Amino acid sequence: HYLYSGILKTYNLLSELLDWANLQRQKVAFEPKIIDAESCVDETFQILELSAQNKKLTLVKLIPENTELTADRNMFCTIVRNLLSNAVKFTSEGGTITFSAKFVNGEHVFTVADTGVGISPENLERLFKVDESFSTAGTNEESGTGLGLILCKELVEKHGGKIWAESELGKGAEFHFTIPLP
Repeated sequence: HYLYSGILKTYNLLSELLDWANLQRQKVAFEPKIIDAESCVDETFQILELSAQNKKLTLVKLIPENTELTADRNMFCTIVRNLLSNAVKFTSEGGTITFSAKFVNGEHVFTVADTGVGISPENLERLFKVDESFSTAGTNEESGTGLGLILCKELVEKHGGKIWAESELGKGAEFHFTIPLP
């Protein structure tokens, strides 16, 4: 079990480092197409289902029907996967994680909200800074690389969007990102 989890952590770190490095070198093809937001969320919910069941978490999806946007599907799914897996990591047993979408002022606004441990004001300021990369253990001591949110920021900005977090310690967190119309 320890060997497997060690290998998994190493794989995740390498995967995130490679994604980030390739993005820096402009080696990642940016191919925006019309995609269905819901399909990425469904796929991610399937991937996270076992972790969520182990912690008795409720996963909720609030996406208006036919929410289509112009985005690079791989990049969009990576953002969704990173934000949802963080939410699973930092939400205690019996909590709820909600992925929602709405369209406001010419852009899609996506939100991942959790009922987790929340983020202190000082850590909130450090979240998306590449020079302040840090990682906190999850509620079941799950570890992270500290690179996931930095990668999300780069991918969101590649689409011309913004990403930010709102949180209070002990009251969960909300991560929002926007994808404007092309």
